[in-house]
Amino acid sequence: MDNSINNNLEDNQVNVDLKNEKLKLKKELREKRLFHSILIRISFAALSLSFIFFLQQKDKSEKEELIKAFNSNAELVCSSKVVSLSNGFKFDENRENFLTNGVDIYKISRCSLK
Repeated sequence: MDNSINNNLEDNQVNVDLKNEKLKLKKELREKRLFHSILIRISFAALSLSFIFFLQQKDKSEKEELIKAFNSNAELVCSSKVVSLSNGFKFDENRENFLTNGVDIYKISRCSLK
């Protein structure tokens, strides 16, 4: 009788150990999934911010290039109209980065080199 009780106790202990091991594995799997989920979100956010920063820097350098070109009397095309210093255009005193001839007003970032 003692032997069967001991066997039952050992079997129960093995079952408890197996259940604990399964619970431990499930917990580790949940933590691993959570880690990967957070890592993916952080990576996506970092890539998005990098892309936005790149676009912003590109726009800024293009605008500076257009300003230099305009100041060196190069012709710009703004809304199918040729804009240059020799055509009477100048920077608008009231607005930053706008070109005007007193009648027409163009934002320099929307122009392109001719």
